[in-house]
Amino acid sequence: MSDRLKKIFDNDEHDLLKVTPRSKSVNPEDRLAVSFLEINDFYAENGRLPAVDTIDINERKLGVRLRSILLDDSKVEALSSVDTHGLLKPAAPPESLGEIFEADKFGLLDDPSGILTIRNVPKSIRKADSISRAQKSQDFAKYESGFIEVQSGLKAGQWIRAAISSEDQIQPDLYFVFNGILAFVENRESSFDANGKNNARLHVIFENGTESNILLRSFARTLYRAKEGARVLPISERSDDLNNDDKTSGYIYVLSSLSEDTRIQDLSNLYKIGFTTGTVEDRIKSATNDPTYLMSPVKIEATYKCFNMNTHKLEHLLHRFFSDVKLDLSITGPDGLSATPSEWYVAPLEIIDQAIVLIVNGEIVYYRYDPGIRDIVQIN
Repeated sequence: MSDRLKKIFDNDEHDLLKVTPRSKSVNPEDRLAVSFLEINDFYAENGRLPAVDTIDINERKLGVRLRSILLDDSKVEALSSVDTHGLLKPAAPPESLGEIFEADKFGLLDDPSGILTIRNVPKSIRKADSISRAQKSQDFAKYESGFIEVQSGLKAGQWIRAAISSEDQIQPDLYFVFNGILAFVENRESSFDANGKNNARLHVIFENGTESNILLRSFARTLYRAKEGARVLPISERSDDLNNDDKTSGYIYVLSSLSEDTRIQDLSNLYKIGFTTGTVEDRIKSATNDPTYLMSPVKIEATYKCFNMNTHKLEHLLHRFFSDVKLDLSITGPDGLSATPSEWYVAPLEIIDQAIVLIVNGEIVYYRYDPGIRDIVQIN
């Protein structure tokens, strides 16, 4: 290099003449791996596959992406080295046609001609995902007697269901129920950090003979949102949750009507939601002469003992939550005057129970009741 050129380069204080090496372009294989790692992260955090029918846009994108990968054998093969959770591994051969459709998590068998009507039944699929690939329990015999004892205790009133309000309440050697299934948490591994959030791995046995290693946050979310999601414990242990300063606020109760009025008999899932500071039995003694109770006997379907709560506010939240399905009916009282009873709603009992759980854990503000599908849905 001549002295003149060397002088020019030496005086290039802003590196205008410096040659920057061209960055290596990302090839399609790398992009595919990066996109799949996002799905891996979702599974690690939630303990389930991303759904394609959710209102969560980010989750839906991951679900569609996974469906696209599963449909392409070359992509599945290319990602085998990063498939740490076995999400792309083929499942065991189905034994029946029903199993084939139940395993179709992404609607790959949907018939565009409309001949097969399986497109609108995703709920059973989501339930299977939410228990994180449950497998047949190899040692179920040692747990079976425990499930029988709990079921018998529930029928005899010796065991009760208690609402879940914190993940800390999910501990080993405890029973839980959701969607009509009992679950026993055998152990809970030490907590770990996953994507900035505290989590843990649970080993859960289900009364249907299956077991699963599921993430704590996923199991808790299932209990919060599932029908009848709750803890199950002996009534003698209910006081363990209470401090000496805890005071009974009253009872929220749910009643059904035994009226012979055809206008009432024709209404399925009709329930009254009320509150009393005394016993529910005392409250309904005069039901047959009270328009509030439709001038007929009533049946107690459920009661919820409340501690340290503004139960009037709880009752008000329930009434507002189910306001779209409030009964509009006139009843003639013993004085001959017409009255419109309040606090009667047309909604499934398990939905009412679920709404109470959502209020207790503070999540009710994120949900609403959809009368069209008779289910609780997340607010957009």
